[in-house]
Amino acid sequence: MSIDINLLPQKKNSILQGEQLLVRLRGVAVLSVFITLVLSIGVFILNQVNSPEAIKAQQQDATKTFTLSQKKAQAYLQLIDRLNNIQNILSSRSHLEENILLVQQQIPSGVDIQSLSLDDKTVIFTVKSTDLTKIDSVITNMQALLQSKKMIKKMTIEDVVADQKNGTFSLSIDGTL
Repeated sequence: MSIDINLLPQKKNSILQGEQLLVRLRGVAVLSVFITLVLSIGVFILNQVNSPEAIKAQQQDATKTFTLSQKKAQAYLQLIDRLNNIQNILSSRSHLEENILLVQQQIPSGVDIQSLSLDDKTVIFTVKSTDLTKIDSVITNMQALLQSKKMIKKMTIEDVVADQKNGTFSLSIDGTL
């Protein structure tokens, strides 16, 4: 038996193929419309969730939170630094007080201290008097302190000034501890 026997006329076969093609095209068109609809809904939802305004609001909230955290951390670090500095000052304070008292003991009465700067390494002071012998006494006392190496290791007389108008003498000394 022959498989190639076709009892349908050739015309109906071509119509049947045209109808099948039309059904396939309609299926593809419906599928395309469905895919386009799903993609449109997806894009719409993504735009609503990730809108520029929402992103901007989230960014501003994050910036505010970060700024507040940064300020708190900065205040905390400043507090720690201040506490450490207070501890350093308290530990070196008694040493500085002893040095100040020692410098004051070297200055006779009748001599005024105009300025005094003292730290762990240097002492700088200026004295003023109307009597030149008292200024000489300050120099002698400081020289004795230098020779005894009690406090000062090196001393420099920075300035000796005579003010004839006021009749005063001033002396500036710079010492290394």
